Amino acid sequence: MSDLTPPADDERISRLLDEARVPGPVKAASISLSLTSLLVIVLAVQNVTLIRWAGDYAIAPWALAGLGVLALIVGAKQWRARSWTRGAGLLLALLLAAGTSGFFIVSVTAGLYTLLSVVVAAATVVALVMQVLAIGAFARLAATRRRLREAGYDLDL
Repeated sequence: MSDLTPPADDERISRLLDEARVPGPVKAASISLSLTSLLVIVLAVQNVTLIRWAGDYAIAPWALAGLGVLALIVGAKQWRARSWTRGAGLLLALLLAAGTSGFFIVSVTAGLYTLLSVVVAAATVVALVMQVLAIGAFARLAATRRRLREAGYDLDL
C-alpha cells in the first residue's frame, strides 16, 4: 500500500464530516430564538421607559429583559449547534412564550394594549415551535458528532 492510497475508512469519515454540518432546522431555531429575544428586549425597554408599573408588577419588564438577554446568548450559540443549547433553547423559548403571554394578559387587563406586545407574544410561540421542530435535527447531529469523536475527530462541540 503506497502513501498516496487513502485508508479504507476515509470515505466513512468524509461522510460523517458532511453530516456534521449544522442542519437547517437548527439554524432556523437559532434565528427565531435570537430575533424573538430582540423583540422581547424591545418590549421590556418600552415598558420600562414609557409605563410606570406599580408594586410587584414593576419587576415583570425587567424579568422579560433578563430572559431576552439570556435567550439572545443561547440563540447565538445555537447557530453552531452547541450541544448544551438544545435544552437551554427549548427552556428559554418556553419561558419567553409563557412570560410574554402572561405579560400581555396583565397589560391588557391594566388597560395597556400595544401592537408590539401582540407581535412579541406571537413571535415567542413561533420560536417555541421552531425549537421543538429542531429537536430531531439536534439529536441526529449529536449522534454524528459522537461517532466522529469515537473515530478520533473531536470537534469540541
